[in-house]
Amino acid sequence: MTLYRHYKNKPYKFMGVVKHSESLEDLVLYETLYDNPLGKFWVRPKIMFFESIEHDGMLKPRFEKVLVDIKNATSFDGPMRSLIGSLAAQCFPEWNEMDFEKRLKTYDHFQIAIAQVDGKAVAFKIGYPLSTTNFYSWLGAVIPEYEGTGIATILMKAQHEWAVSKGFHRIRTKCLNFNKTMLILNLKHGFEVIDTELTEQGLKLILEKRLLEGEYS
Repeated sequence: MTLYRHYKNKPYKFMGVVKHSESLEDLVLYETLYDNPLGKFWVRPKIMFFESIEHDGMLKPRFEKVLVDIKNATSFDGPMRSLIGSLAAQCFPEWNEMDFEKRLKTYDHFQIAIAQVDGKAVAFKIGYPLSTTNFYSWLGAVIPEYEGTGIATILMKAQHEWAVSKGFHRIRTKCLNFNKTMLILNLKHGFEVIDTELTEQGLKLILEKRLLEGEYS
């Protein structure tokens, strides 16, 4: 997880550790997740970033990890439709609400996971059953300012844990072959490419993962 909150209550994204070009000192590179007129990217000594300080008479971390809260739902009511539409419009330049509504009418049951940071919805992941044993991970995204923070991984793990708890044996998903970020994420978490299909958008990879050990049928 790479989300942190400064003790003055401002959110930041941890980008990694870099070296000072002359002293070779370890520095933390981090990005603001709020409008800061002074700049978006910052560095400070690694020791200082991870140290604890005294504030209001209490010892606390200068930067503290932020917890991501996952909310699960199974119904696409009005507010849920509106929320997903709002998030998707921020994530997909060519978001097509009509295609989305068409898919909702095609299937009866859905599993929806919403990732929240400080009560704000920042990402989602949606799937539905293909059968009593197979689950399909359909659609997911993280709004741009929270990309690269590990939230996509948290949502994927939450979806897989939910699928296992409901007795599903396998989970399937698709991604365009040029979507390297999504492909790498899927492969890192146990998916294998089992087929391809040609679509108007380009070549899609069909990936599948066994959720239960020893399941081969």
